[in-house]
Amino acid sequence: MSQASFGACPICGQGDLVPVARRDTGVLLLICDDCEARWGSPQDALSYQKALVTESEVRPATDSEIRATRWSAFVIGHLLDEFVTGRDTALHASGRLEVLLDDTFPEDDTVQEIVEVLARYRPGGGEFLFDTSEVQDRLARLKIYLGPLLSSGN
Repeated sequence: MSQASFGACPICGQGDLVPVARRDTGVLLLICDDCEARWGSPQDALSYQKALVTESEVRPATDSEIRATRWSAFVIGHLLDEFVTGRDTALHASGRLEVLLDDTFPEDDTVQEIVEVLARYRPGGGEFLFDTSEVQDRLARLKIYLGPLLSSGN
């Protein structure tokens, strides 16, 4: 099973949004692993929609259930936009993007090159490291490369 995270909780800011499935219906939700707020999709959480009011029992979502939702594509597109525009170039954002890209595109050499770049990212750069502007440039090109795949995320 995956330990996927789809971003930080917009309510508490402390927890990660992790995918779970309702035990009664199998419907996937995102739940904050700290405050337990719930959303129906990453789009709802990232656009600050109201959290769901449900007390149903949940279980961890399987990797295949998560892949079927196409949520990773949406979140990758969102994180790429945030980084390229400069709204979020923090290390935790690059780390989250690195993991999602690696998990979603493990066999794609072009994407794996970017995963390596993100692993060597530091905002100020340094010897053998990539600075913010270098990573923004590479991510802008990656966004074009992945364009059709990212726009089809539900």
